[in-house]
Amino acid sequence: MTNGLNDHSTQNVLYAFAPGKITVVEPKTATVIKEISGGLKGSVWNDAVVTADNRLIFANDSSNNRVHVIDTEKQEIIKQIEVGDRPVHMFNPHHGNEMWTHSDTEGAFYVINIETLKTTAKVVAALDNTGHGKLRYHDTLGKKAYATNTNDPAVFVIDMEKKEVTKTIEVGDGKPGTHGKAYSPHSKHAYFECTGFGKTAVVDTTTDTVVKYLDVRGQLFESPDEKLIIVMDQRHDEVHVIDATKGSDVIGTISVAGGADQIYFQEQEGRLYGFTASTLSPDCSVIDFQEMQVIKRVAAGDIKRHEGAPFSHRGGVLGGGFFFTPAEGDGVVAIIDTNSRTLHAAVRVEGTTKVAYVGTRQ
Repeated sequence: MTNGLNDHSTQNVLYAFAPGKITVVEPKTATVIKEISGGLKGSVWNDAVVTADNRLIFANDSSNNRVHVIDTEKQEIIKQIEVGDRPVHMFNPHHGNEMWTHSDTEGAFYVINIETLKTTAKVVAALDNTGHGKLRYHDTLGKKAYATNTNDPAVFVIDMEKKEVTKTIEVGDGKPGTHGKAYSPHSKHAYFECTGFGKTAVVDTTTDTVVKYLDVRGQLFESPDEKLIIVMDQRHDEVHVIDATKGSDVIGTISVAGGADQIYFQEQEGRLYGFTASTLSPDCSVIDFQEMQVIKRVAAGDIKRHEGAPFSHRGGVLGGGFFFTPAEGDGVVAIIDTNSRTLHAAVRVEGTTKVAYVGTRQ
């Protein structure tokens, strides 16, 4: 028991992040079990990353330029760490003892030690010290990682041990910038979305040179076995599939209406499925990657779309047999049963824009 909570109510639960508060939900009963609000005035959330042992959550608060650290046993914020302006994406390389959070105003990663909860380094991955960026690493790459930047026609090679950029790879025919990223150990290729160029650069990671461009672009994701690279082409309502084991070529395109933005994978009975929440309609698509088609659409509520924004974004998380996605427009979080592919519940948590799932603590 901790603060009146037991293991059942602190493990295998969902955290829903809304302006000024964090709500903890027990998924099976779709019950709100706690709200956290102290010290969160004016908070606007971006990435929330759970440590591999499920004991801590590191959540980016982009309006207050800080990372909130949540103890999942106490269900309390135990630390607020000041970082650079407008932190958006966060990464936990190799599930190790560091969090790398990216300041979009500075084009830099702030490295946080998970044990001391202190910032230990700042790694600028930008030509002009600004820009939105992401990080890709892999066990087979060792200490090397790659960073993208939406302002630059380049990918940055980072030595994660020395905490410095060691090389810049020019991509996109000089047209900025780079955004989506993926890597497969089967091809030893890294894949980078070139937003201004409108293509995907394929980089040989043994030489750090561009080997070709693919005529598709969008957010990039790897299948669980890392044999497939998935391109989420929100602009054309399409999902492109790249086979990393066969020349890194596009082997199929799936029509997915509704502005699919991100994808989350489930393996069931030897088949690969993908769950992707729509940004333009109040539902979620389920894709069968063997049949290469959408096999079901599940009600998931709607999001808020901001006037003037070229695209909307909508994420989610898988955990405990469920797919969770925020539906801010309807004031709920949708909980979808991944086995039956039906809506399990819609929990009222007003304003939720980000979610994180805490499994069993180790």
